[in-house]
Amino acid sequence: MQKFLSTLRKDESTPVLLVLASLKFLIHLLTSQQYGYFRDEFYYIAASKRLAFGYVDFPPFIALLTRLVRETLGESLLALHLFPALAGAALIFMTGWMARQLGASRFGQALAALAILVAPQSLGVNSLLTMDSFD
Repeated sequence: MQKFLSTLRKDESTPVLLVLASLKFLIHLLTSQQYGYFRDEFYYIAASKRLAFGYVDFPPFIALLTRLVRETLGESLLALHLFPALAGAALIFMTGWMARQLGASRFGQALAALAILVAPQSLGVNSLLTMDSFD
């Protein structure tokens, strides 16, 4: 962990990746209430009211996370979409970081992160409370 943090401090592309990750998070926060509830979100809310170690068609993490959100932030769309948005922002940063580990220049890192930022699949998945956001 110490090596990872020292690498982040030395590299001048870290601020660019943080800006792109913040932009992704901001996009999702500003648009989180435009669509309404997704049908699976109702399912996860119901499952979070009766937590179990396993469910037939999804792992227990999503129900536990939904329970955490419900207990701390409520059931609003903004609250339910907060953690998927954070996961999307982390994905942007990790993509740039992986590009750095593979030898990409600062431009290459930013380009890799930007590609994920504008990818329609990434924009869609991280705007809803689904298991796919955390896979």
